[in-house]
Amino acid sequence: MQASFNDGLTARSAPVELIVEGERLTFDADGQAHVWSLADLQIEDLGERLRLSHPKIGDGRLTVDAAAWRASVGGVRAERRHRSRETRLVVGLAVAGLAIAAVVFIGVPAASGPLARATPPDIEKRMGRNFEGQLSLGFRRCNGEAGQTALATFGHRLQDAADTPFDIRVRAVQAPMANAFALPGGAVMVTDDLIDMAKTPDELSAVIAHEAAHVERRHVMQAVWRSWASAWCWTLLWAAAAGPDSRPCCWRARWPTYGSAAAPNARPTSAASNCWKRAACRPRAWRPSSSASPPRVMDPTPRP
Repeated sequence: MQASFNDGLTARSAPVELIVEGERLTFDADGQAHVWSLADLQIEDLGERLRLSHPKIGDGRLTVDAAAWRASVGGVRAERRHRSRETRLVVGLAVAGLAIAAVVFIGVPAASGPLARATPPDIEKRMGRNFEGQLSLGFRRCNGEAGQTALATFGHRLQDAADTPFDIRVRAVQAPMANAFALPGGAVMVTDDLIDMAKTPDELSAVIAHEAAHVERRHVMQAVWRSWASAWCWTLLWAAAAGPDSRPCCWRARWPTYGSAAAPNARPTSAASNCWKRAACRPRAWRPSSSASPPRVMDPTPRP
């Protein structure tokens, strides 16, 4: 950027080349390098030209074209403001992420216990019935009535010894895994593969008693609170960073209500089905009834 420099000692003006570097204005005049701070400049508007002076330099002054000055210095400052905004955004998101991580990994686990104990038992029972209704679509009940009765009787014995407002209900279900798990409200599910794996009744009883302890201590409700709170925290952070138009397709799909009274042939809406197909996922409960295998008839009582 071209300008003329007057040292304030003579009437002579010398042409100089101005270079704007960050917050500095540099130029060479009479073989001497000058560095002026943009923050300390005093600018006098002369119409099409500007007169620049620096209080720490003395009477020296520069005369520069106003349009060229505004284009050069304004662009540098705009870029600096843009970088400053980006930095603030990154720092803000980092701080928000750390805060949410602290809430998720420290605050939520610490609060889940009191929240679970404060949850009314009736609400947890209704939630458990809803969970059972959903699981019944994928995990079929075993048809060995003698074994189911034995498991129910053992659940009643645990109920008598436990300090819990819930009825401990134990039942065997068909599932492609060896596992036992408790649900909110006192239900305990035992899979047929676990029953087949147990070598003695005592082994199976120990597993069921362990799950009954989860019911008594309300660990399942704690897990529900942790899951809800964590999901909401991360969703809020993700939504704030990604914007309002970045919701997954499944969020916009209308899902059927799988309550305790859900029909066995319940099906998701087409929008939800298409979403799951794109994700290469098709839950077993959504398969047509004609392709489903018949219920497995078994006695869930462990073999000696």
